[in-house]
Amino acid sequence: MLPFLPLLPLVPVPSAPNAEALLAAVPPDAYLLVHCADAAALRGRAERNDWIRLLGTSHGEPMLEEILRGLREGTHSDSEGLLAIAIALDGEAALFDAGDVAGFLATPPADRAALVDAVRAWLPPRRPAAITTVDLDGGTVTLHAWPDDIEGWTGRAGHVAAFVDHPAFVAVLSGDGTEAVLGAVNACVSRFGGDARAPVVSRYLEAREGAPRGVELFYALAREALESVDDEDGLGAVDAGLEAAEGLTGIDPIVDVVDQLAGDFALYFVDAGPGTIEGLPAEMELVLSLGLHASLVDGDTFLSAFEQLVQVGPLGNALDMVEISGVDAYLLDGDDETVDGGLAFLPRAFVVAPGRRVLERAIGALLREEGASVPYGSRMQALLDECAGASFVGALELGPVRRYALPDAADGPLLPALAEDGSAEVRSGRDPFDAMLVGVMRRTPGGFSMRLGTR
Repeated sequence: MLPFLPLLPLVPVPSAPNAEALLAAVPPDAYLLVHCADAAALRGRAERNDWIRLLGTSHGEPMLEEILRGLREGTHSDSEGLLAIAIALDGEAALFDAGDVAGFLATPPADRAALVDAVRAWLPPRRPAAITTVDLDGGTVTLHAWPDDIEGWTGRAGHVAAFVDHPAFVAVLSGDGTEAVLGAVNACVSRFGGDARAPVVSRYLEAREGAPRGVELFYALAREALESVDDEDGLGAVDAGLEAAEGLTGIDPIVDVVDQLAGDFALYFVDAGPGTIEGLPAEMELVLSLGLHASLVDGDTFLSAFEQLVQVGPLGNALDMVEISGVDAYLLDGDDETVDGGLAFLPRAFVVAPGRRVLERAIGALLREEGASVPYGSRMQALLDECAGASFVGALELGPVRRYALPDAADGPLLPALAEDGSAEVRSGRDPFDAMLVGVMRRTPGGFSMRLGTR
């Protein structure tokens, strides 16, 4: 224990810290930040959310199980335990990643014991008693050892977790060995409530638009950009990240292909409606609804660069070439007759689709054929008009997703009518899938801002 004591000075923590005290505790070398200003308010909104209500119905329970299963496999830890921690939160919380150490920080809720118990239940076993606990200015730091093997996964072998149970905040930090983790604990404790801010926190606070809402994520594209890029040099972080492609063999064909991309890119689904092909599984129907579009500087140059990249020579030797609306298209020639799409190169665009019907509609839309593109007056067209000038717009109609996720559900609302709080008004039965999942990215002086939600 003695070698680690210098890493944990008894630093007084203010009992009434300023409004950004928790964010001040983020270590200076962090490059990713996830922040929730008010977990209780977020939970209250979630309880009124149609998607959360759906998860509590017979339709949604299998979806919830699938989400928890994916979380379990993705984190290799107790997903129900993580859910218990989230439910116990009541106030500000933040996650950060600093490379060798990642951490979670939270202000203590009124029912502090519930949060502490939930965290302790989720953590791995404690290390031997001789090195488990350090007194820390009225709180404690408890070390835990991650198992070397978690159901066949060895990604946390040799990693250590530290649980900081302090009157002013609660934290869990996990990383590459005891010294690294205790060093991060020392940084968090010494910085809590102070005036200094980690570069990623300063950038986040500058970029945040208005009052905090829900859960916000801020990521530095390149760690070195946090200290080396001026605010005016907005592209610096992107450029620093792209430089790491250097030294890769065969990079020239990739550069040639990228140089021909004109900037517009779209990934979309065309709703074919149920039963397009008799007996087709719902997941395959979803795949066959997919399309991709990229605008080009010059289609002929892009085709040559693309052929060099995939090293197949002329595409006609590997794919069947047909003419669609006067455009040469290369169709897949495989054993699966349901996957009958391919790709096409137009003078200023490149389109790909696993299903021929979507490929044909994509080509027709680019050729301005009536009825092939987004219908005038639709909510998709309204979204595109609203987002003019954005760097990226992603929109997914959720109708096909409903058929994939709930293949046995009858048509109509999935949720019963709901009386609005404090009024006699009754909200009619609703279908959360009667919506679009929308992501919009816009350029900002210091990088990019992205919003994701349904509408």
